[in-house]
Amino acid sequence: MEFNKEILFFLSLLGSFNGAILAIYFLFFSRKQRKASIFLGALLLVLSVRIGKSVFFHFNDDLANSFIHIGIMACSLIGPLLLLYTLNALRPNRGIKWYDVLHLIPVIIVVIVAVQRPYHEHRKIWAYMIRSIYWIWLFYEIIAGYYLKDTFKQLFSKKHKLTDEAILLLSVYIGTFIICIAYLTSRYTSYIVGALSFTFIFYILGLMIFARARARNRHSKAIKSNKNPIDGDLEQKLTTDIALLMNEEKIYKDSNLKMPQLAKMLHITPHQLSQFINNNLGQNFSQFLNEYRIQEAETLLLSSNEITIDAMAYECGFNSTSSFYTAFKKIHGVTPATFRKQRT
Repeated sequence: MEFNKEILFFLSLLGSFNGAILAIYFLFFSRKQRKASIFLGALLLVLSVRIGKSVFFHFNDDLANSFIHIGIMACSLIGPLLLLYTLNALRPNRGIKWYDVLHLIPVIIVVIVAVQRPYHEHRKIWAYMIRSIYWIWLFYEIIAGYYLKDTFKQLFSKKHKLTDEAILLLSVYIGTFIICIAYLTSRYTSYIVGALSFTFIFYILGLMIFARARARNRHSKAIKSNKNPIDGDLEQKLTTDIALLMNEEKIYKDSNLKMPQLAKMLHITPHQLSQFINNNLGQNFSQFLNEYRIQEAETLLLSSNEITIDAMAYECGFNSTSSFYTAFKKIHGVTPATFRKQRT
């Protein structure tokens, strides 16, 4: 193999190798949004297998039929796993539905054809099969994109900040979409473009996550360096007392609750309470109350369809429906009605 080809082989296979390592992490070690993590790990695994097969096939088209069939089977699972990851990331309580098995139809067809018509003996049939799989992949990309439309709106909104989970979800979606297009247009470019795209996207995504983590760390250090902490004993007491008032007595349901009132209940000055909320919780008083009120609203939205959303606003402690909608969209990026629809 020539030196230039060796470099191309290395770069093409690099993303596949690292993708497999990351897949193992999401499959077996990640505990955040567990079901979504499993589907993400599976998606990265089949992508890595598909890319790996593409690389080896590009440099040696005499690969055994079994390796080629495994790569094509993996490719037929990319679209379905992307959709299932998207749905479970957006709706953590979704669970596995009986009709999810229908997404296995393409891979079942690939297995049947592989047994009846091996690749090297029937290349024309497989050429049509592979093109069809790419179009099915694109079809799943479009469906997943539809479910992500509200998340994309947040991406271009100045009012709402995307969560780390939403950034990861959009990054994975955009990355798989680019790779899909690379394979669909490979007849006009080169078959290896899909593999190179995966490596490029993988490392761009890694740099983005690393940069975001560093920025968050710098921000955290800046806050810590600028604050004047409350005495440790008082801090612990305030943490316990506030949790009791909020979680047990649910005083946040009082729409007229103000900082001096809460400070009086805690037997401290309003200045001390403000300092505690700002420095220890990283919020202002309004954000602090709204967080508890929105948590209460989430519980009501998921547990009952009988209460109207307007009535829910007052039940949770908001003094108007407009302030409720504003606070809810600021935290979740969607309206309460959309939130309820997505998770039920």
